[in-house]
Parts: sequence; C-alpha cells; structure tokens
Amino acid sequence: MRLIGQLDSKAHAERFLAYLTTQEISAHCEHENDGWEIWVRDEDQIDRAIELYHEFKADPASGKYREAVDKALTIAREQERKAQKVKKNMVQMQSRWNAPITRRAPLTIGLVVVCVIISLLTNFGRDIAGTSFRALALGALTSEQAIELVGSEGLHEYNTRLRLGSLLHGELWRLITPIFLHFGPWHLLFNMYWLVVFGAQIEGRYGAVWMALIVVMTAIPANVSGALAPANLDGVAIANLGGHWVVLLGGFSGVIYGLFGYIWMKMVFDPQSGLFITRTTATVLMVWLLICMMPGFTEMTGINIANWAHGIGLVAGLIIGYTPKLMADLGIGRSRPPQA
Repeated sequence: MRLIGQLDSKAHAERFLAYLTTQEISAHCEHENDGWEIWVRDEDQIDRAIELYHEFKADPASGKYREAVDKALTIAREQERKAQKVKKNMVQMQSRWNAPITRRAPLTIGLVVVCVIISLLTNFGRDIAGTSFRALALGALTSEQAIELVGSEGLHEYNTRLRLGSLLHGELWRLITPIFLHFGPWHLLFNMYWLVVFGAQIEGRYGAVWMALIVVMTAIPANVSGALAPANLDGVAIANLGGHWVVLLGGFSGVIYGLFGYIWMKMVFDPQSGLFITRTTATVLMVWLLICMMPGFTEMTGINIANWAHGIGLVAGLIIGYTPKLMADLGIGRSRPPQA
C-alpha cells in the first residue's frame, strides 16, 4: 500500500476514489491534518493511480468524475451481492459437511447397504449357483440357452458370445448389477471403505444424481471389459454349473477406480470443486493396481483380480473428470456438472 497524494476536501476524495473504483484500482482515503490522503493498495497499480491523480487535480469538476460516483455505487452493490452469495454457499457447504453422512451422502450409504445385503444373500460370492448370484451376474444362461446361442461346440470358458449371452437376451441390468457381488468379507470391506471415502465427497459436492451417473458410467465399461478380456490377458472365468453357465465377475472395485480417477481429474483441473485425494491414497491405489497386474499374481496369492475392470474403470473416471475442462477449453457447455 502506498500514499499517492492528498486532496483538500472529503467530497473530492470520495469522488476520486469512486473514479479509481471504475478503473479497477483498489484504494482508500484517510483524514490527515487539513486534507484527505489517498492510499492505493496494489503496488502494480501505483503508476497508473498517480497519473489519474494528477488528471483529477487538474479538473476535479469534470463530468466523468461525477458520473463515476453512480458507477462506483453500482459496482459496490454487485460486489456485495457476490460476497453474500459466496458467504451463503460457504454456509450451505459447511452445514452439509457437518451433517451426518447419512444425510450428506444417502446414495453412497444406500449402495453400501445393498452390497452388504447381497453379500449375505450370496454367502459372499460362494453360492454362485444360487438364485441371487445368477440374477445379478453379468451372464447367467441355462444349458439349453447356452447351446441355442453358441451350439455345443461353442461351450467353452472363453467364448465371448457365451459370456455376453444374457445381455444378448436383453437382460441389460446385468451391465451394472455385478458391482453388488463380492467374493469374501475382505473384498467387500475394502471396496466399501473406498466407496464411502470417494462417494461421500462426490455426492456431498454434486448430489446423488451426479454420483449415480458416475457409478453407471464407470460400472458399464468396467464390467464389459472384464467379460470381454481374453483368457491369456486376465479375462474373468465363466463357470459351468451343470444346469447353468455363470460369469464370475463381481465387485465394486472397477467403480472405485472410476471414482478415484474422477476426483483426481477434478482436483487437478478444477480445484474449486473441493474434491481431494492425498498423495498416499493415490500411491496406494496405483501401486495395488500395478501389483495385481504382475504376471503370476493369481498363482502366488490365489486371488483372482478383475484387472480389466480396474483399469477401464479408472480410464472412464479420468475421462468423466477431464471432459468438463476439455469442453470449457473448446467453449462448449458448462465447465462443471451442476451443483446440488
């Protein structure tokens, strides 16, 4: 802040300050001795302010200075309106984040509850022949349906049409429902933890509708890629249960990586979103993704990982998160999804 000059009367000082406001120069005046000192806040604007000061001193009665008073009042009112709006939004966000998670992120909690219930109904994925598992799996065909679809010679584990047979019969809900199936308590616990961590952030910021859309937009490519992956590239298995062929794909982790990718992009390209992941979290998830892709991981651990679902889910989340930035750069639409 620097003193640029002094004016004799308060009226002149206020008129000059109004004119500075219309020139987007921040300043204020202070009463000192027999005059009013003019102080400019931004050092980068000092030279311009001094130039305007001398112009004002030469002709303080000029019409442009009288007009500046009304313009400055309009600017001040607009700034006050924006400040009140920001304050209101801050209060709303603070109130939302201080609310219990069941109010802040009801959809996220609802998804957790559904996953837990289905895990219990399917005995944590052990009852693959049961009605609940077959109703939600990506593919579940009777032997007769399978033969009709691919013929007896096509009944082998990595026949693509066999894997997608239920979808080809119009059962499109299966594009999403495998995310509710989990194979073991630890599988469920791991996924539900990250669902709450990421889902509560997104839903708390953008609402349940946007959260649901992200879940759907990441679940579909993650599930389909897992089913289409060839045998020698970590494709998931399809089991012959005698009376049924069932695709053994399940878990929320493809969506989890999608949520992770979405938040990552928003944090980088839209910091005002408030979405955030720590470096430790990013490192843990990326290291786990790479470890699971290591040759021989399944043989060493006995754990079957749907690597394609993880990877494609991550890519889908990255794309969803980056698309608003790309559209804004191209001048298309809005720069962010609607806020709740």
